[in-house]
Amino acid sequence: MTLAPNKKHIASLVSYFESGIKLNTDKKIGLELEHFVVDKNGNSVSYFGTNSDSVYSDKAGVEKILQEMKPYFTEYEYENDYLIGMSNADAVISLEPGAQLEISISPCASAEEGFDLYKKVRLQIESVLEKRDYRLETFGYRKKEKAEDIDIIPKKRYKVFNELFVNDRAEGKKMMRGTASTQVSLDYFSELDAIDKFQHFFALGPIWALLFTNTPYFEGRENHEPLLRSDIWYHTDYQRAGIIKDVFDKGYSFEKYAALVDTTPLLVTESGNANGKSAAQVYPDRQLKKSEIEYIISNLFFDVRMKNFLELRTVDSLPEKDLLEFMTSVYSTIYNEKKYDAVKNLLGQLDFERVKTAKLDIIKNGFSAKPYGKSVSQFRDLLLH
Repeated sequence: MTLAPNKKHIASLVSYFESGIKLNTDKKIGLELEHFVVDKNGNSVSYFGTNSDSVYSDKAGVEKILQEMKPYFTEYEYENDYLIGMSNADAVISLEPGAQLEISISPCASAEEGFDLYKKVRLQIESVLEKRDYRLETFGYRKKEKAEDIDIIPKKRYKVFNELFVNDRAEGKKMMRGTASTQVSLDYFSELDAIDKFQHFFALGPIWALLFTNTPYFEGRENHEPLLRSDIWYHTDYQRAGIIKDVFDKGYSFEKYAALVDTTPLLVTESGNANGKSAAQVYPDRQLKKSEIEYIISNLFFDVRMKNFLELRTVDSLPEKDLLEFMTSVYSTIYNEKKYDAVKNLLGQLDFERVKTAKLDIIKNGFSAKPYGKSVSQFRDLLLH
């Protein structure tokens, strides 16, 4: 039996998506980049640190590093007296389950401006890390440790994720503790434009992931899989990750996406484990608050996520030498009408099976794949120029 969405929830969700509609002159890009904090020997630094390290008498953890970063920020997030994030006008700093440190910059008018803002915030963080011979590393998967050796930070949300993912999916522990990503966000200018970009982000996501693949290590050894992080996610969550099955259907809309958001089983609510219930079942029969909407959407891990902007989530954590090229590629492809049309012509008519087949082909065959019947080099020549 299919669960019916709540009509009041749908109305508030659609209104939220409509609030993201911008003028087509307001073309901004956002960035979220996850990093591993490592010591001078390349070992991952845990949230709490340790007092039994053979080299350091007091090896500070990520929580202590956050405390030392506080002068650069104005707002702080705590959970049970543990510092887990902070923000200022430029950026938000947050932690992923295995203490991966994420820098989220404020939306910028160009890829270059966003890249410069990221570097500014990163330099502030590194000025604190350098005092302890720590640094930030950017890979799709940790270089040295196995996932089972990494502790989860003291955040209720991640405790629930850990119980559900690790017990239900073999790759859940690796996803939570071992992976790191680069995510970019772009604006849309109408409902039709939002749906069109949503669809084509799903189609292009695996190709960008391959062109910027950055996972040379896995569980302490060399990795030779072309798209390892995507493969881990593919086997982690079948309901809330990957490609939305009906997103390519004719007439797909804010309302249809809202129904998906409202009826997909949640992992967590603000109060804890959702016990497999959806927002339609958990939240009251009333309009949803913006904070509730954003929390509900944070339970979804699709390759592309629609908030009141569009978020591409497929690419590995990138070093600075590749980051600007990636941001520029996405910005120029999606916002340049002529280039966007050329890319759409290369992709051809989209449907779920074609996009899924292309993604699995890339995961298996890497640069030898033939996504959408084309060579990867054809997409590379168009997307990177």
